[in-house]
Amino acid sequence: MRSRLVLVVPVLLLALSGCGESAAPARPAGPGDAPAENTSLADLQTKLASIARDECATTKNPAGVYPRCGRFVREVENSTPAARADSKGLAIEPGVSSAADAVDAAVGQMARDQCTTPVGAGTPGAPEACGPDLEALQAAVRALVTAVGPPA
Repeated sequence: MRSRLVLVVPVLLLALSGCGESAAPARPAGPGDAPAENTSLADLQTKLASIARDECATTKNPAGVYPRCGRFVREVENSTPAARADSKGLAIEPGVSSAADAVDAAVGQMARDQCTTPVGAGTPGAPEACGPDLEALQAAVRALVTAVGPPA
């Protein structure tokens, strides 16, 4: 038992020694340092580029596919708060904000027209309303992708 303790204690001390703070404190960025990369914006650009390739974003027949676009609409809707946050204080902020507003308006119209009603959860919206609603969302998504910029 004693020999086990003799082996365990040094290993435990060695493991715990790595848990403390670094001896060298972090220094604030100076005037000659490169600006920190906005990884959130880069992630958003990649996500929006992916969303923009979805069938619901590219279809030329929105009245025919809108019943299958609930997931797409949620993804787009969930991207607008991130777009606003990630562009805050950047030169692209006004364009992103305007495009995000258009996306939110188009998503809201699709909800009012029941275009995203899940199967079995009620009467889905009519193609006459939902086709143009999806077209408006497609245009708003394209504007948001343009405002945020392409992935790096």
